[in-house]
Amino acid sequence: MPFKLYYFKTFAFILFSYLFLSCSDDDAEVNQSIVEEYIHVGDLFLTSQGNVDFYGQMNLIEVTGTLNISSALSDPIIDLTPINSLRKVNILSVSGNSQLETFNGLENLREVQNIQIFSNPRLESIDALQLDGNIINGIGISNLPMLENTTTFSNIEEIKVLSIGNLIWTDLFAFSGLKRVTNVFSVGDMNFLESLDGINIEYVESDIKIENNDQLINIDALQSITETGISCELSILLNQNLTNIDGFNSLTSINRIRILDNNSLQNLDGFSNLTAITNELDISRNESLSDFCGLVPVITSDGLVGNFIVENNLFNPTSFQLSQGICTE
Repeated sequence: MPFKLYYFKTFAFILFSYLFLSCSDDDAEVNQSIVEEYIHVGDLFLTSQGNVDFYGQMNLIEVTGTLNISSALSDPIIDLTPINSLRKVNILSVSGNSQLETFNGLENLREVQNIQIFSNPRLESIDALQLDGNIINGIGISNLPMLENTTTFSNIEEIKVLSIGNLIWTDLFAFSGLKRVTNVFSVGDMNFLESLDGINIEYVESDIKIENNDQLINIDALQSITETGISCELSILLNQNLTNIDGFNSLTSINRIRILDNNSLQNLDGFSNLTAITNELDISRNESLSDFCGLVPVITSDGLVGNFIVENNLFNPTSFQLSQGICTE
């Protein structure tokens, strides 16, 4: 599909003139150098190291659409330093690069609206990319088995979507500056994650998803969340070593709660300050769960508006039993 190229040329023009002397007849010399800055309008696909080198020579400074960095085995991308002039892109997508190890070359990239980094098996560091604190739409990072924890996102305070999955991180200090998530906060398939330490989020608008994190022991860091949107859904699923949900003891209201298949979960004390669940409550298949006393306040105050589903746990009280204070086996 054709695309427009916009060139901004800065001319450095130097004219050297030599005066004619009585004994000389030198010609005048003209030296001209051209420095180009290239803005690519639309999406740009870098599929080989040759592509990267070419656009480096073009002095690429901006991509108005999506910059896709995804290379084939025949000419894998191993070095991004040729495009170190890049300053702004709308969407940055880096995926399927079998040999790429660092983001060196992206040091000058400061403005990005969306970031997608996934399936780069040798990627160890993205620290060369240091984003400022501007609001960006989304960050998705997944399937990066060598990626070390990073400071790339530490200055971001607000984001629309944050999705993290299948990394070797043991904590979330990479997002220590984040305060507001205006849509979805999702952490899943993090087999080395032991806690959510580092997170200081105060507000989530839509969904909170903590799913399939085998080594996750506690979620206490989520105590900083004091407010959610009116449609917010909380999903805690398949976290085999999670023993409690105390990280939610600052919440007073939420739309929907799903606590499923957390085999080490023993109590729901983290919900003791809830006064309203405006949709469904589903607590199912948590084989060690025998203490529901954390739900007594919201049930006795008629704070649950929607369905009450409690089944296949170690203890399965009815809503009437909870209203009578019968909350543990």
